[in-house]
Amino acid sequence: MIERMFATGASSMLAERQHGVIARWELLELGFTARQVDARTETARLHRIHRGVYEVGHARLSERGRLLAAALAAGRPAILSHGSAGNLHGDIPLGRIPEVTAPDARRSPPGIKRYGNILTPSEVMSKNGLPLTAPARTILDLAAILPLGQLERVVAKAIHRHRVSESGLRALLEAHPCRRGVESLRAVLASGNGARGETRSSLEDLFLPFLDLYGLPRPLLNVAIEVDGRPPMVVDCMWRRQRLIAELDSREHHGDWVTQRADRARDRALASAGWRTTRITYGDLAQHPASLAADLRGILATSGAGRSE
Repeated sequence: MIERMFATGASSMLAERQHGVIARWELLELGFTARQVDARTETARLHRIHRGVYEVGHARLSERGRLLAAALAAGRPAILSHGSAGNLHGDIPLGRIPEVTAPDARRSPPGIKRYGNILTPSEVMSKNGLPLTAPARTILDLAAILPLGQLERVVAKAIHRHRVSESGLRALLEAHPCRRGVESLRAVLASGNGARGETRSSLEDLFLPFLDLYGLPRPLLNVAIEVDGRPPMVVDCMWRRQRLIAELDSREHHGDWVTQRADRARDRALASAGWRTTRITYGDLAQHPASLAADLRGILATSGAGRSE
């Protein structure tokens, strides 16, 4: 009886630490018999999520619980990786199925994407009680499955938020020279675009490929500028050498007269410090891209050679 009470209490504490989920092998290690685990499943004290993985009690399963359940179902030691790790690091949107990495190439459980790879201790970490690949390793994994443009945005965001460094990513490339995605990640680092800052809107995401298409230099993104001791003003795009700023104005955020008046006041303040500001809308990009490109090329040329920094 004492052993059973101890096992029950220990399993409750473990499930609480694990976002409400527990694996069959964990219950057996705590002292439960297979018959006792089956009985708790039959009486709905354990709710099956995956084969051999259960939700404890009747609490609603959280997103973290769902991800940890996937890692437990993939076998130990399985680690959340790829899109799931990218979600947890905040680098890509949510909505992907759980993705995990484990040392062997066992078949993926239903509803889970499982990769067979060996991870070194420096490539894994724990966050909010979840085992996952470290940021740099996550980016290397994503390089094998993301389009180049999206990979570039992921790298830029991770560098801008100090989760990774260019030197750290280059060291990982040297450690894994034959992995899929290495060439894509190497191309992003070689371009230097990953260090120019992260995009913060869909319009900015469209603007960068537009610049590449027309052979225009890329600016720094979302940079804070101080003018005459005023509070820093964050500008969308900045070509420092040409002292040119491009503000990407969406109707959603710049459509009302109060915001437009504030925008004009900002432009005047920046002009007083020698910065020129040009404002670009979605319509400019979508309907008149060639004309916009010609205008930008001319503006850049009048203040310098039109080269990036």
